[in-house]
Amino acid sequence: IESFIRGKDALNRVVELTARDGRGVAHALALANVADWELIFDRPQSSVENYRLAYHGLKAAGLTDAEIAPQFGAPRPMKQFSVDLRQPAPPLSEKPVHDAYVTASFRVTKTGKVRSIEVIAASPKGNTRIVRRARETLRQSRFRPRIGADGPTESETTIRYVFPDVT
Repeated sequence: IESFIRGKDALNRVVELTARDGRGVAHALALANVADWELIFDRPQSSVENYRLAYHGLKAAGLTDAEIAPQFGAPRPMKQFSVDLRQPAPPLSEKPVHDAYVTASFRVTKTGKVRSIEVIAASPKGNTRIVRRARETLRQSRFRPRIGADGPTESETTIRYVFPDVT
């Protein structure tokens, strides 16, 4: 609880500073970071409103749907906070010739949880250990959901996990 409160207080301070300075895009992304923090700590109701405000803030700042898409157009792993729209969403990893990998599709709920995991491909075939690792990693992961004008929405996405340590 203390970590949640301290982190949220710090993020809210960034929201206040960006609002006061009139930095529309930075303010909207700060609101999205607060929403991400709330989802990480399993407070989805409060995150919905902050995501909605962030989306409308980006629109009010004059950004097009194509410019908003890297942040909000598709689910993305919540492992870092965004401070700049110029950072592209992480692409699917390309499979190096010698590495093991698992490609899975799944549904991301409005609250960033992973549901309906389906393994599309795995290499080497028959390596159940890496498939189990990928499924377990996905079950424990949170994603920033797809966000539209009405807030977070459920969506489907695909990810590839590469296991360079497996021969």
